[in-house]
Amino acid sequence: MDSFLREFKDKNRAELLWLRALYQCVVGLVGPEPSPPAEHRVVLLALGAVRALRQTLGSHCDALPLSYRPVSVCELVRRQLVPCCSQLTWSNSQYCEWAADAERLQPEDVALPRENLLLVGYITDREIETSECDGILRAKDANASVNCMMISPSPMWLDQFVLFPSWSFIPHRSCGLIQDMKGHLEIGASPIPLVLQGASQNLQGTFTDLLGVGEAASHRHRGVRLHVCGHVSAVCPLLEIAGKRLFCFSLREGENSVPVVVPVSHWSTGLFLLQGVLTRVLDAEGGLFELDGKVGLCVAYQPLQEMACSFRPGAQIELHNAHFLHRPSPHGPAALLCLCLRSSLRVTAFSRVQSKPLACPSPTTALLRVLLQNHLGISQYLWLCHCVTMLKERLCPRWIRAERVAVVAGRVLSCLLPPDPHSWQCRRDIYMEMLEEPHSCPLSQYRESDPQVDLLSVEQLRLWMEAESWASLSLPSLLPPSAPHLTRAELNPLLSWSVDTRGAWSLPIPLVVVGVLGACVRRGCLQLRDQTGSVDLVAVERRGGSYGAVSDTAWLGRLVCVQHLTLVMEKFLNTDFPSWTQLDQDLITHRHCRVYIQLCVDDLQVLSPWSGTMSFRDALQQEAGAAGNQGTSRDRKGMGGNSAGKSDREQPEEPTTTGARQQDRKERARQEEDETPAPAKKPRRADDWSHLEQEEDWSSEAGGQEQDHSLPRAQRSHVQVQQRSDTTAPSACVSLAFCVESKDGLTSQNIHAAAAETGHSVCFRMSIVVLGDVQRWKENPRNCPLESRESAGGALPKMDVQFVGSSVCWFPLLHPGSAYRLVAPHTQDPTLLCGTPVSVKQGVVLHSAPSLLIQPHWRFYTLPPSPRLSGLLQEARPRKHAILSVSEVLYCSTLLDLVSFEGLISQRTHLQQKGRTAGHPQNHGPKGLPVSVRLTVQDLSSPGQWIHVYLDLSERLYIPGLLPGARVLFSAFQCVVSRQDPPGPRPPTVLLGEWVQDGAQRCIVGQVRVHIVVLLFLQLQWTCSLCGSIFKQDSCTRSTSSCTSHSAVFQAEAKAAVEDGSGEAHVWFPSHLTAPLLALGAAEWEGLQRSVRVRGHVRVHRGRNVVDAADLDDPLLHYLSCLCMCAAVCRPLTLSCQLKHRSQKALHLQDGSIQPKRVPRGDREFVTRVASPLQLTCTELSEWEPCL
Repeated sequence: MDSFLREFKDKNRAELLWLRALYQCVVGLVGPEPSPPAEHRVVLLALGAVRALRQTLGSHCDALPLSYRPVSVCELVRRQLVPCCSQLTWSNSQYCEWAADAERLQPEDVALPRENLLLVGYITDREIETSECDGILRAKDANASVNCMMISPSPMWLDQFVLFPSWSFIPHRSCGLIQDMKGHLEIGASPIPLVLQGASQNLQGTFTDLLGVGEAASHRHRGVRLHVCGHVSAVCPLLEIAGKRLFCFSLREGENSVPVVVPVSHWSTGLFLLQGVLTRVLDAEGGLFELDGKVGLCVAYQPLQEMACSFRPGAQIELHNAHFLHRPSPHGPAALLCLCLRSSLRVTAFSRVQSKPLACPSPTTALLRVLLQNHLGISQYLWLCHCVTMLKERLCPRWIRAERVAVVAGRVLSCLLPPDPHSWQCRRDIYMEMLEEPHSCPLSQYRESDPQVDLLSVEQLRLWMEAESWASLSLPSLLPPSAPHLTRAELNPLLSWSVDTRGAWSLPIPLVVVGVLGACVRRGCLQLRDQTGSVDLVAVERRGGSYGAVSDTAWLGRLVCVQHLTLVMEKFLNTDFPSWTQLDQDLITHRHCRVYIQLCVDDLQVLSPWSGTMSFRDALQQEAGAAGNQGTSRDRKGMGGNSAGKSDREQPEEPTTTGARQQDRKERARQEEDETPAPAKKPRRADDWSHLEQEEDWSSEAGGQEQDHSLPRAQRSHVQVQQRSDTTAPSACVSLAFCVESKDGLTSQNIHAAAAETGHSVCFRMSIVVLGDVQRWKENPRNCPLESRESAGGALPKMDVQFVGSSVCWFPLLHPGSAYRLVAPHTQDPTLLCGTPVSVKQGVVLHSAPSLLIQPHWRFYTLPPSPRLSGLLQEARPRKHAILSVSEVLYCSTLLDLVSFEGLISQRTHLQQKGRTAGHPQNHGPKGLPVSVRLTVQDLSSPGQWIHVYLDLSERLYIPGLLPGARVLFSAFQCVVSRQDPPGPRPPTVLLGEWVQDGAQRCIVGQVRVHIVVLLFLQLQWTCSLCGSIFKQDSCTRSTSSCTSHSAVFQAEAKAAVEDGSGEAHVWFPSHLTAPLLALGAAEWEGLQRSVRVRGHVRVHRGRNVVDAADLDDPLLHYLSCLCMCAAVCRPLTLSCQLKHRSQKALHLQDGSIQPKRVPRGDREFVTRVASPLQLTCTELSEWEPCL
């Protein structure tokens, strides 16, 4: 150092101290304290640094920049934790102007702060550890290195000690980037070498044989070295293929061009045409940016190299050979510049603001890997980026790790986008894409083929359905044709409930939702969830040619893409409309709705393919093949005797199955490591059960209980103890296989799973048939096929199972006739699953089964089909409550108090009951609205047979999905006689003669083609819409109390004698069918109503061929009397009718005897036996011309 300081004897003390600091910085640049022979080199470098300073500040300036502190690369990286810049030649006014200009261009960001630091370093393009050239420029010293981004790099700077007069440092730790490098330098001005070198270069020969482009293109021989000159027409980006870095460019001369491939270890420059300022980062991971606030830029098809770190808002760039696309996708900018492998990009000026650097995207990132593997077009890729953004907001981090979102988005795209025959499915030739003329690449083959769907969140889906349904509410459309004849008491119940359904796939823009299947504890139903909200779910599964309720518990926790779904919104209204003409929505006192979706799980696209769901599906498909292999494996008893050390479980019977399970377990572990969503970072609520299948580690509260030695010996013998261990393994558990015999509905009772809980809890009870003994496992068997040791011989015991509180989440998945495995984790005590028997005294016979209270941490797994399980299910099939049809319930030979039957809902009616509202506080139903429901259920094979089902939901949870057209199983319903006969479903065509003989056993509703013989009765009247009394002129005639109503409805009723050649019947016609029956037009019917309003009511009685002379004095009565027998009325008609209740009873009690009847014909009289006419009510009328 002394020899260095002797060169500056004229300097003062402050300057000498500064020179000492500069010398120490150079020492840190070279390495440890140099040896005496090498000290001369350090002195030369220090003197070169002083010379470089004078060259930068001006040769006339001899002063040293004492305000700038010399720093090494190591000190800069270690101590500078915030972005900064250093401009050696700038004054304070110049920096302030520069910063103000930067903040004007980027108002949302702050300009880089200025630090007076003097940086020296060594520039290299070799890795520090291996010293191999990788083409990445670095500034380093003896202890650290940092990547460098340069505007115009020059090979003359490589392997040189330099001074950096203008630079910016962007630390990556402050930006949250997880990368090896701790930051990067942005070199704004050319570095100045500290050691001067000669300008001469050894070119290794002369170019005496220089060729033009045209001559070089004519050479066809390989391996010939040529010297070519021409104009550079295109420079392709720097690529890394198989560990080798290269770039391509084209030389052009006239119409001729020749491509050149250059393996590189240095940076290169080229010709650029388009310029712009990077104003915003749209999607850093997807390589989407915004230029000049107007045009988008996509660099995904040309993965950025290390220069991506300098891609910050405010940077100026130049582009060459970029593709311009106009509106490639609704999810991207209207104008988009895209870079392909032939395009090139260069940063011409670094950003001046403190914007965050970008993580360098590469083909190894998930998003770009999906792009390359699926050969996506630009419209598809923009939709993929949009999908990634949406999924991050809705599923990350609760269900998906951030780094796995792109993989899930790629699966969503595969589900929604059918294979494109015109896509780039063949192997791409990147050299042809870069050099071929005319140019062809994936971007030049652009087509608008992105999924034409609307990807909604769960909350957006629910709000959309609510808005659409309430906006389309039309009260008149909810009323039947008889609405003009209904009073207020009859009208308002018809408007209290309605349903609106929308098929998501049938909309102009189909709706798609991605979510996690879970279960709601409060309502005991399935749900579809994401981080925005949840919506109730009614799900079915295909079973052969029909559908059934979902019984596979492995669906809980699955991440799915839902395309084929039906949105359902049930609307509940409290109304007080006087009549059908006054349907003002201001008279709606209360409105409420329930939104849920209906779907088939077979239509779901599983985005998290864990082994639970897949193994169950595979078992369904391989059941037939497994039956053939089962017989051979049962006899292999000696092969698994010593397999305790090889198997993860305790000595299974079938070694071949165990080997397969071990393989499945390894595969499942691999998939879970790659696919398992991230666990929630916040505590889950008590009713959050969407993670049931996701958690591998059971909760710490899942420890076993002490063995209850007070159990009877007979009960303890039900436990099979194979091996005892002093310590319980973390994954140890006990299990019980069973079949559900019956299940009660959900109720709210004062029952609790813990003693500290108070109030009412949602609960339900289930009766099961135990298939075998309680088993111990070293690890959770989940839904593996039933093993032989789990099934017991002899009689199968029964048990009552109680679900209270959070365990109610299993309600929608446990169904009678299905087999499950109950697992209690973290214990080896088999008595936990034995149930508690009822204590009895001596001499008392016990008929009740043991009871078991399900704990919240226990799990249920659906057993896959197998020959062994099928045999046990045949033996355990419940016979106490057989599943009947509607016809069997109607005409059962023995009267049953409780029946279970299956049918199709054809009609739903809400019944008003004063003072009855839905239960609270669980909000089982819409508060303040009717909760009594009447369902008309028809027979599946005989639509003419139907039955009423009355449901009182005041003390039960509301049941979604009870809609017309739904196939429903009703279990243990009380059988009583209905007193009301609403319109039936689609009736079959019958003859009156056959109907009168078979009666209600044939059908309750039917369609007949008859001839009207005569009208036996006709009544017309005006009725007060408020109290139901006769309304005369403009006032109500009620005498008992004053009625101030000024609205009335016109009501009519007629009775006709009809016949069809096989028999006769008396048919009653309601108000809305009286005018069509009388063949009156709208004007005639209105005139008749005006005439009747003067009197209030008119009644006409007629018998066959009989005319009452008293009616002839009244013109109105005379007109109606003639009308009842005229040819216009007595005509052929097609009628849809149903048996009146008293007719059903009469036909049921008749003993088959038919009374004689005299029929006069001219001068003769005939006696014949004719059955009594049927008493029918007409529900529909249409004209019919009989065939001659």
